[in-house]
Amino acid sequence: MALPEELIEFKLRTKLVYRDGAVEELPYELGELGASKLVIFTDQGVIDAGILDYVKKALEGSDIEIVGIFDKIQQDALVRIINEGARFIKEVGADSILAVGGGSVMDTAKGSNVLVTGGEDDIAEHIGAELVGRPMLPHVAIPTTSGTGCEVTWGAVIKNEEEQAKMGFIEYYCVADVALLDPQVTKSMPPRLTGATGIDALTHAIEAYTSPYANPLADAMTIYAVKLVSRWLREAVANGDNLEARAYMMFAACVAGVGFFNTMCGLVHSCAHSLGGLFDNIPHGIANTIMLPVVMEYNKDYCAGQYRDVAEAMGVNVLDMSPAEGADAAIAAVRALIADCGLPDTLGEFGVTEDDLPALAEKAMQDAQTMFNPRPAEEDEIIELYRSVLR
Repeated sequence: MALPEELIEFKLRTKLVYRDGAVEELPYELGELGASKLVIFTDQGVIDAGILDYVKKALEGSDIEIVGIFDKIQQDALVRIINEGARFIKEVGADSILAVGGGSVMDTAKGSNVLVTGGEDDIAEHIGAELVGRPMLPHVAIPTTSGTGCEVTWGAVIKNEEEQAKMGFIEYYCVADVALLDPQVTKSMPPRLTGATGIDALTHAIEAYTSPYANPLADAMTIYAVKLVSRWLREAVANGDNLEARAYMMFAACVAGVGFFNTMCGLVHSCAHSLGGLFDNIPHGIANTIMLPVVMEYNKDYCAGQYRDVAEAMGVNVLDMSPAEGADAAIAAVRALIADCGLPDTLGEFGVTEDDLPALAEKAMQDAQTMFNPRPAEEDEIIELYRSVLR
């Protein structure tokens, strides 16, 4: 593989702490950050699963005071909830943030932190890169799902309900200062959520590996993430109490997150963002799951060699395969993994119809990720991609 000629920038800001029971390190890590008055961002699912009690127990006897719990977060990081979260931080006088949850919780915490630091009121007006550009409130993340990698990505995807669209911002200092990777908090994930978030991590890895901005540093992480997902996702879905599988899926999500945020994703994510913007009942991981194989089919003539690498990372013997044959093998391996995890491969159950396709394609074309796809796409081609997974 030829070295890239352009400048390579590779960033990783978050301190990562892993062990079974890593949540017990929370008082120390918050103390190192100078935190004393903590607000916790979470959602009702985390509370119902007993995870918040597990986290709060770790803080007992410490000098950290929990001054508020913001638990209104929903499936997506919504503009109105982010704005409310920022107001809540100010009202309770918090000097630090703990995000306990999946991608929506972590992105909501990031957005609220941006508003508090930047003195703004509406995250919908904060769309761009480095508009604040300075340190924010100390922030620790405890991811309870294994897919988004939001604990290490210095940006957020947010949903504007009024415009029925997903959008994003990049702020280097919004990402967690510390992420505690504790497989105990992922044990309660049900099989479908485990599978969908795992395919989300796989999508990050594959799209980053085939990005026009791929580089050797990111490649090392993304191709390893493919190996981890392929090896451990089935077991995590089938046996949620297997802490080894849970731990390796946490690593997969994390390293894929680092990789894709240093290279960007592509058309799978554009299409998934569009689906999530227009349809409240389609989680991001499911949208990626449905779109990943068909976009790989669309891209394969433009990155067959990389897809052959993906096939090898997924356990396929590619020794005697041409790049084209390897690409087909990678797509087959992805489809098999999705099927084995019991995940949908069409939009049939979500109410998407032929009439929705033009609007979906238009929003996908407007999504920034489209420009990072290895194969250029036009609106009519994206319509055909959606049409191929309608039923």
